[in-house]
Amino acid sequence: MSPQPGPAGDHAASPWQRLHRALMPDYNRKATAYWWVVVCLGVAAVLGCMLSLADEPNVVIVQVAVGVAVALLAGIFPVRVPRSKNSYAAGEIFIFLLLLMHGPAAATLAAAGEAAVGSVRTSKRWTSRIISPAIAALAMLTTGSILHAALAALAARGWGNAGVVVVVAMACAMSYFVVITLLLTAVPRLKRNERIQPSDLFGVFGWVGIAYGASATVAALLYLVYQQTGIGVLMGLLPLLAMLLATLHYFFRQQESDEAARRASGEAAEREAASAARHMRELEASERRFHSAFTHASIGMALLSFDGRVLQANPALAGLLGLPRDELVQRPVQDFVISEDRARLAERFSAIAREVAQGFALELRCRHVDGSEVWVASHCSFFSEPGASSPCLILQVQDITARRKAEEGLHHLAFHDSLTGLPNRRRFHELLAVAVQRAQQV
Repeated sequence: MSPQPGPAGDHAASPWQRLHRALMPDYNRKATAYWWVVVCLGVAAVLGCMLSLADEPNVVIVQVAVGVAVALLAGIFPVRVPRSKNSYAAGEIFIFLLLLMHGPAAATLAAAGEAAVGSVRTSKRWTSRIISPAIAALAMLTTGSILHAALAALAARGWGNAGVVVVVAMACAMSYFVVITLLLTAVPRLKRNERIQPSDLFGVFGWVGIAYGASATVAALLYLVYQQTGIGVLMGLLPLLAMLLATLHYFFRQQESDEAARRASGEAAEREAASAARHMRELEASERRFHSAFTHASIGMALLSFDGRVLQANPALAGLLGLPRDELVQRPVQDFVISEDRARLAERFSAIAREVAQGFALELRCRHVDGSEVWVASHCSFFSEPGASSPCLILQVQDITARRKAEEGLHHLAFHDSLTGLPNRRRFHELLAVAVQRAQQV
């Protein structure tokens, strides 16, 4: 590869070097030489064809100009084949038709123009945009000249019938495809210092080669119609052919759009399914975390219905009441509260059911299985369990028996004599104030 001088060397570089760096910075000497030789030969072929057509009658020149214009227009709007990377440009039909009607020079101009339009549409590199029409011109001039020589030789032997024209046109199309493929493939091979491989040809022959053969067949049939009926019928058939190609173009584009819509719909469904699966995984993880925290909590916890019925209970609550968890489930939580505190608890549940309150905090006395009283600080609020069909209540219960006994002990010390245990003067004044208040109310 040519050396790449730095900014300081740019001023000393020749115009040729600057052009090389601008057009083909990744080309080595072999690839560069090949590119310039092909481009120069292609330009010479186009100029020679233009000069040879300049001596033709005006009618022929007009027909050639129309054919070239139609080939260029067809190259601008290729028919893309659904579910394939290939596209079919109907310009080949008119190129081969010009070849049969007016010879290699006319077909060479049309091929170069159609290749220029296609390269501009498919490539952003100027090297490709320049060499593609040059290669098309060389390939068409070579194969087209061979076709005309073959048809002339066969006609001299009396084999110039319609079938021979179709077969020779198809052979010419295949040869054109082979030559143009080999010339184009040589560029990247030379850039990598590699030899051309058979796979370079057979790997791309498939659909494209068949399309070239079909184009030549259609062109041969149109040429035979032209020979039998003249230019008038041919001019009438060309709009029909254009309409057919436009219909195919629209049909394939519609199929492409429908397929894109189905693909987008499928991708949306996949995204929705993935989102739902992710949501389910997150929900399951959240549920596992909740049940782990619920089960291993150090304070008593229970899920309740709105009327106070126990739906689930954790081991801490069962230990606080001295009962197995199975005996707590489906029983009203009021059953475990002493009768004096049940009214207050029922009032709180009623307020939640009427949506007057969202929860409550209440100190209650519960009955242990051994008959003793257990003071608890309870807190109840709404709860929506993961995966549950309806909300419920969550009750948290903390044992405060030790604190309540300590408070009762302090209260007793404050109002009783420490030696005799009898009520003291402070207690006497308290009871006196209560008695006076009652007497005043009477």
